[in-house]
Amino acid sequence: MWPPFIAMGLGVGMVMSASSEAIAGNAPVRDGGVAGGLQATALQIGGALGTSVLVSVISSRVGSTLTGELTDAGVPARTAHGLGAAQDAVAMGVAPVSDAMPAQLKAAVVEGGDDAFMNGVHTAVPATGVLEVLGAIAAAIGVRRAPAVEQGV
Repeated sequence: MWPPFIAMGLGVGMVMSASSEAIAGNAPVRDGGVAGGLQATALQIGGALGTSVLVSVISSRVGSTLTGELTDAGVPARTAHGLGAAQDAVAMGVAPVSDAMPAQLKAAVVEGGDDAFMNGVHTAVPATGVLEVLGAIAAAIGVRRAPAVEQGV
C-alpha cells in the first residue's frame, strides 16, 4: 500500500502549495489573512462534504449488491439476506463474520463482502473524477485575469 500513498502525498503536497499561492498570492496584501482563512475553510468544508458524499455513494452501492455478491461467493441465500443488514459495516470495509461461523462460510462472507465493497469503490472513484473535472472547469471559468500593466519605454 505504501507506493500509492507516497504518490498521493506528493500530489497533494504540490496541489496544496500551488492552491495556497494562487489564493493568498493573488489577494491584495490587506486581504491576505482573509484569503488564507477562506482557503482553510473551503478545504475543511470540501473535505467533510466530499467524504460524506463518497461514503454515501459507496454505502448505497454496497446495499444494492451485497446480497447478490454474498450468494455468488457461496453464502446460502437465507444467510445472505440476513447479512444484508450489515451493509454499513461492509461499506466501511468490515466483513460481517463471527467466531461461531464455520471456516468455509467465513471465507465466503469475506469474499462476498469484499466484492460488494469494491463495487462501491468502483462507483465512487469515477464519480470523484467527474466532480474533479467539473471543479476544474468551474475554477478555470471563475479565474479573473489581472489587467496587463502597461510599461513605459
